[in-house]
Amino acid sequence: MTARFYDRAEDRNADVRVRGVDPLQQERTILDHVGAFGSITRGRAAELCQTSPPQARTILKRLVDGGRLKAVGERRAARYESAGPGPSTEV
Repeated sequence: MTARFYDRAEDRNADVRVRGVDPLQQERTILDHVGAFGSITRGRAAELCQTSPPQARTILKRLVDGGRLKAVGERRAARYESAGPGPSTEV
C-alpha cells in the first residue's frame, strides 16, 4: 500500500510498522514521509522511526548535513523539507 492510502485511512504509521530500525531504513522512512507529505517534524520522525526525539534529531541532522533535507524554522517549530528539486510537473 502507498503512504497516501494510509494517510487517507488516518493511519500514517501502518506502512512503516513492519520496517526495521537500522539507520539506513530510518533515513529512508523519513525521506519517504517527506516525499509523500511535504515535510516532517522531529516528533513525527521519532514516532515513525520508533526512537526518542534526540535520536530523531541525530537522524535529521545527518540528512540535513548530507544535503537531502533542509530545516525550516527553529527549535520546536522546525520542520524538515526536501533539499532537492521537487518532481517536475512539465510535460
